[in-house]
Amino acid sequence: MLVIVADDAEMLDLGRYGGTLPTPHLDRLADEGVRFTNCYAAATVCTPSRFTLLTGQYPSTSRTLVPTTPEGDWPVLRWNTFIEEADVTIADRFEARGYHTAFIGKWHNGSPRQWHVPYETQVDNGEWQDELAENGRIRREYVERVAGFDEAAAVYTENVRWLPVAKGAKGHQQHWMTDETNRVIREQAEGDAPWFAYHATTLPHPPETVDSLQADPRITLLGLRDEHLDAQASPASVLARTEAHGPYHGGHPYDVPHGEFRASEAAGILWLDDAVGAMLAELEATGQLDETVVIFTSDHGRTGKFVLNEGRVPLVVRLPDGTRAGEVEDALVSLVDLPATLLELSNSQPSEGGDRAAWPSLSFAPLLRGEAESTRDAVFMEVTLTRAVVTPRYKYIATRFPPDIAEGLTPESRRQINQEGRFASPDDPDGNVVRYRADARFPGYFDDDQLYDLQADPDEQHNLAADPAHAATLSRLQALLDAHVRTTPFPLGEFGQRP
Repeated sequence: MLVIVADDAEMLDLGRYGGTLPTPHLDRLADEGVRFTNCYAAATVCTPSRFTLLTGQYPSTSRTLVPTTPEGDWPVLRWNTFIEEADVTIADRFEARGYHTAFIGKWHNGSPRQWHVPYETQVDNGEWQDELAENGRIRREYVERVAGFDEAAAVYTENVRWLPVAKGAKGHQQHWMTDETNRVIREQAEGDAPWFAYHATTLPHPPETVDSLQADPRITLLGLRDEHLDAQASPASVLARTEAHGPYHGGHPYDVPHGEFRASEAAGILWLDDAVGAMLAELEATGQLDETVVIFTSDHGRTGKFVLNEGRVPLVVRLPDGTRAGEVEDALVSLVDLPATLLELSNSQPSEGGDRAAWPSLSFAPLLRGEAESTRDAVFMEVTLTRAVVTPRYKYIATRFPPDIAEGLTPESRRQINQEGRFASPDDPDGNVVRYRADARFPGYFDDDQLYDLQADPDEQHNLAADPAHAATLSRLQALLDAHVRTTPFPLGEFGQRP
């Protein structure tokens, strides 16, 4: 079983979702699998979303939130939902079923102590080679120990700019990750045990992909290799195709007046598509393609990053027997459901989540097999101080601030505080307060309650929360959200309050 998780990829980055980029390998995956159109991320920023993907739990259940949240408050969900050894992960569940498990790529759910490597170190400086190698070992063993994977490789424990590596290595190294994943595929083809590989790419998230493609192709986080990894189409080929396509204008929230950054996004998707093609080719070459479930998704998109507007992600599932090949599935699903689905597709029954009261991950395998029209009536989302519930037609978003913030707000000051509970700096001449300029895209950003009719208003531009004609719908969705928040450790305002 192979799961490929992109970083910040949009649905419109893929050709079969209507994108303009040439993505033949991802298109092939969609043509041979089931393409979901209403899959929502449980959270819309890296760490909490990856927590969900690896545990099948909502990010607000992360154990790291308990000691950092003052009594009576509720946590701000950002890059603080780490995975701990006591957590039951998808790797633990597969290992209990006799699977060999492998992790490749971006982790971003906690980081171990590593040796300091000066920022200005050159990537070919042998003086620091021992430290680079040791840091690589520390990262690998950390993921293996904390998440329960049998092996980890090419591990980015966090965003690359924070890693203690040589300056020239602070970029994307997709060839390295692809090479490690293909090694796992080859090695497992020779064994008898079933296997599960989780490939978490760094693409198309910053830093700019064009810079990485123009760098020495022998570079890895471990230093300079003796030779280039020839795992997929060359960097020069990616750059040529990017230039031929021209500036990419697909789904990015930033108002960039030139094409360079968007060209980097396009290059990231083309590089990633090549990687998917190389992994599919390796499965074919080893005779495993028709025995392997292959899944592609993304932790979240760019358009609705760090807010609960938008929130849909690409999800393509290719089953070995070709069931529903090329079909489109419109039913609601959530990334929190992926772990339970993986277990059921492996012919293992989903089970309760260890010491948690319940495991919220709900298998959508019946949808894949055409045995059900839906598995959920609603999905839930969490990030910062917002929570959301989505039904097939409506979305409700609630933002609630702790009492020490809420009591001092006025209608004027409310627009100077973001959904993290942070005020704009008085030293900022532009008054910037909202990450990723979400308020420019979503007019309801500063409203405590947002209600959208997704059929009439799919871009979520018209907030209906104050419309008396939608009062009954608002009340119904608030009740659904309250019931959901009650299943998590922390309330949010009036939601989830215990007697």
